[in-house]
Amino acid sequence: MTKIKLPRKIRELVKKANGGCGKAAYAIAGHYRKGTGGVEENDELARQWLVKAAELGHVGTQSDLGSMFYELSEYEAARKWWEKAAAQGDVHAMKMLGQLYEDGRGVEKNKSTAAEWFLKAASTGDREAQLNYGIFLDDEMGQYAAAREWYEKAAAQGDYDAMNNLGQLYDNGRGVERNKSTAAAWYLKGALKGNPCAQNNYGVYLELEREQYANALKWYERAAACGNESSMCNIGLLYDEGRGVERNIAKAREWWEQAVEQGCQKSETMLKLTHTEAAPQPIAQNDYVAYEKMVLERSKFSGGGSDYVSHYVDRLGDLWTAKREALLSIMEDTSASISDDAMELFASGPLPDHKAEDRLHHLALCFLHGRCGLEKNLRMAKEAFKLAEIYHPDNAAVAEELVKLRACVTCGKRDARLGCKLCRGVRYCDKRCQQKDWARGTEPHPPHRETCSRAVNGIMPPGYFARLRDEAAKEREASN
Repeated sequence: MTKIKLPRKIRELVKKANGGCGKAAYAIAGHYRKGTGGVEENDELARQWLVKAAELGHVGTQSDLGSMFYELSEYEAARKWWEKAAAQGDVHAMKMLGQLYEDGRGVEKNKSTAAEWFLKAASTGDREAQLNYGIFLDDEMGQYAAAREWYEKAAAQGDYDAMNNLGQLYDNGRGVERNKSTAAAWYLKGALKGNPCAQNNYGVYLELEREQYANALKWYERAAACGNESSMCNIGLLYDEGRGVERNIAKAREWWEQAVEQGCQKSETMLKLTHTEAAPQPIAQNDYVAYEKMVLERSKFSGGGSDYVSHYVDRLGDLWTAKREALLSIMEDTSASISDDAMELFASGPLPDHKAEDRLHHLALCFLHGRCGLEKNLRMAKEAFKLAEIYHPDNAAVAEELVKLRACVTCGKRDARLGCKLCRGVRYCDKRCQQKDWARGTEPHPPHRETCSRAVNGIMPPGYFARLRDEAAKEREASN
């Protein structure tokens, strides 16, 4: 058999490798794998030199061999090489050993041992390892507080998956006090870095918590462009229900069809529903009360299938929870006292026929007219209208109501300068109108001494609305 003379470069590497240099053996393997350095591509020789490099202690090769055997489902061999690489500090090997013990591949399944390996990898400061250990603690161990610490370390290094996961912890109150605003802040950080899940989750926050449907649509579209099925489904729902966009069933179906291609079962259910003649009709755009009535109707609809009904049952629960939180927030800030029965009646009781663009607008109208279990209270109405104006500055109806509340409550004169010194919630054009309102009131308004919120409830602390305006402005600027 003719002996093939190797190129000089390869001969020198062979000499070093035979002298115990693992790095040289690894280089030779690379040349045979790629067909470079004057030798032809040869997978068998490449593998032989890889094994030699690993046996000589080359840590990168040991880790690569572990991955190669793992892909061949030879888990015991993979574990052997990863243990050698991990002993030399290879982070990838540590992470994969943790995965082996978590999945029970080639070893007996052992979460404690898996946790040890994940912790070793994370303790090196590797960003991905920190994220993975956080996920393991979160999903497998239920140790949410510890998971948060590792997510924060990974997020500090710019990991957008960790940012999204932190948002979910705060969103669901796992290991931390539930805080939608903090959750949204983390979602936004991940979204701005391009994480599709974070973009979708931030869109959900804008839709359900802020009722900023057009802005939510923008983030859904960004996530959908990356193939996120949940965002595609959510866009379809916005078009189906006419939220922030003109109602368009054809567009809704287009988005649901894309989501179905990605495996979204909810979208498949929605597609089937659009062929059902008995399906309840969506409501007009920007009508919060009519929308909640529609959600309630659909949550009871028997022809849509369990997935369909489940979606609207969940959505109805979200609406009621959001209403409770809005009322509770105002109660806490003003020290107002409202009974539990009144709270539940406002949140889940029968709805009036007034038109409101969002839940804060709805809450303000309920205080203004004494509806949905809430007693009439002009001061509380004004506080709610001011909040609605901050978060939805384009709502002309809210601006109009605020103008009315700045008018004299006795004679109706606009831009009245004199106000109740106790509550600052009502205005008068002069002392005569103030005295009349205080003592006798005007039809249909009762005497102000019976409704003055300062006497019955508290008021918003100084600087409260200015702080909220700044926060809302910063949130809109960051979102854009």
